[in-house]
Amino acid sequence: INFVAPYGSSFGTLDNQASPATQDEFVTKAIHRRLYAWDGNANKPVLDLATDVSASADRLTYTFKLRQDAFFHNDKKMTADDIIDSYK
Repeated sequence: INFVAPYGSSFGTLDNQASPATQDEFVTKAIHRRLYAWDGNANKPVLDLATDVSASADRLTYTFKLRQDAFFHNDKKMTADDIIDSYK
């Protein structure tokens, strides 16, 4: 896969949670996935790495059911710990 963007070396980070810059988002979306993605047609967030989400009665705890078909480049299956590590 070749990914070409007209921004040259102006990318600041590959951490899509840390950057407000749109040009960083183009690259990170090509190589990273998130719990939610943005659906531009519906103008709302949609589940991406998760298939379902539920909230506790007090809405302080959210539980995500993760996709079972998400793997890393080395065929390691994605786990909840991987999601937690990416946010840390």
